[in-house]
Amino acid sequence: MQFMNLIVKNVCSSATEDDLREFFSNFGQVHGVKCLPEKQCAFVSFKDRESARAARTACTDKLFKGRYLYANFCEPKESRHLAFEEKMDKRAFENHQARNMSSKNSDLVSLITSLGMLMGQLNGGGAPRQQYRGTPQQRHFP
Repeated sequence: MQFMNLIVKNVCSSATEDDLREFFSNFGQVHGVKCLPEKQCAFVSFKDRESARAARTACTDKLFKGRYLYANFCEPKESRHLAFEEKMDKRAFENHQARNMSSKNSDLVSLITSLGMLMGQLNGGGAPRQQYRGTPQQRHFP
């Protein structure tokens, strides 16, 4: 039954289920129609997927009672919730990975800084090195 049902939005509030059945029968064999005029939407069920695909793409270009309709495949509530949960789990995992990488990077920076300070202490107590100017022959070392 997946991808055989459409949710249709922007339906005129004066439209009836028979009007919608007649309109969507141009795209294929309609199994059932449920109209919700107060919400300006309807659900249309087709006998086969090809008809639903054709109706989905073609109904956006055709006028129905002076309005352009928007149609998309209607998924069961359970599969929508599962897809949403998977998306949120993936986002949480990516955030966790990003936090771990930033903490590892800060640990690495502090390690390099500590090593630099230790090397400076080993090379003469952390005093700055003297810079000699001139050619190598003119340099005198203390």
